[in-house]
Amino acid sequence: CAPLAHWTVAMSLVASVVASVIRTGGLGGAAARLGGASPRARRGSLAGAGLALLAVVMGGLTAKYPGAAVACRDFPLCGANPDVVRAAVHVQITHRVLAVLVVLHLIGLAVGFTRRGEPAIVRRAAMIAASLGVVQLVVAGAMIGLRLPPVLRSLHEATGVSIWIAAFALAYLARRASGAAS
Repeated sequence: CAPLAHWTVAMSLVASVVASVIRTGGLGGAAARLGGASPRARRGSLAGAGLALLAVVMGGLTAKYPGAAVACRDFPLCGANPDVVRAAVHVQITHRVLAVLVVLHLIGLAVGFTRRGEPAIVRRAAMIAASLGVVQLVVAGAMIGLRLPPVLRSLHEATGVSIWIAAFALAYLARRASGAAS
C-alpha cells in the first residue's frame, strides 16, 4: 500500500499549504482572527476533518484494493457482484459508510453553525464543505448508476480531495476563530 501512504502524505502537504495561507490571512484567515467561534464549533470541525481524511484514505484503498473499485454495482446500496471477493465488497462498503457519515456531519455543522450564530467565515466554510459533500454523493451516484467510464473516477477522486481540503480549512478557521491558535 505504498501508493496509499504517498496519497496520505500528499494530503498532509496540501493541508500544510492551506494552513499557511490561512495564517497569512488568505482563505478567510483575516476574518477568523476576529474570533467569536465557540469551542463546540472547533471540536465539530476537527471531527469533520478527521472523518474526511479517513474517508479519502479509504477511497484510496478502494481504488488500490483488487476488485474493490467495482465491488458494488448499485448505489446507494451495494448489490451483488459475484466476480469479486467479499473483502473487496467490505472495503467498498466501509468507504461508502464513512463518506455518508462525512456528508451528514458536514451538513449538520453547517446547519448548527447557522442556528448558533457562529462567525460568518466559519458558517461559509461549513456551507462550502457540506455543498462539496452533496456534489460528491451526486457524482458517486452518477458514476455507478449511469455506468460512466472509469476515466470519470478522477472526478470522484478530485471531489473527495476537495472535501478534505474544505473540511481541513473549516477546522483550521474554526480553531483560529475560537482563539485556540495564535
